[in-house]
Amino acid sequence: MAALLAGLLLLASPPAGGCTVSVSARADGSFAQAGYGATPQRLERLAAQTRERFAAAARRLCAARVLGPADLARFGALIVQNGEGATEPLIYREEGMPRRTFVFQYAFQDGGPPEAAEFEQALRCWKRPRSRGCDFGE
Repeated sequence: MAALLAGLLLLASPPAGGCTVSVSARADGSFAQAGYGATPQRLERLAAQTRERFAAAARRLCAARVLGPADLARFGALIVQNGEGATEPLIYREEGMPRRTFVFQYAFQDGGPPEAAEFEQALRCWKRPRSRGCDFGE
């Protein structure tokens, strides 16, 4: 019984080292503009899945000390954008955007969000854009 309680306390504890991220997400008009499924239900589900996978990847990279708690605190909102022709997911800020708001761009088309490794790569490239594997031709 004590082991079960200890396990439950461990699950309820915040991640070690302050690796928490609280981010909202919403899809923009890029899906409809490109002619892909843009029903409110689809876009809400897609934004929720993207937010969940993004947050999980950010926590994993923080636990591995690739990102720090201060990096995670910079994220408050994601604008989920269908990026036609995007070969890799990309995280960036546009000039004039509200503070703590970032664009998460990916070639979603009519599919779902990318796999966990692709979220992690996007976050690594956001943190260190000149690193190997982060040259997206910009």
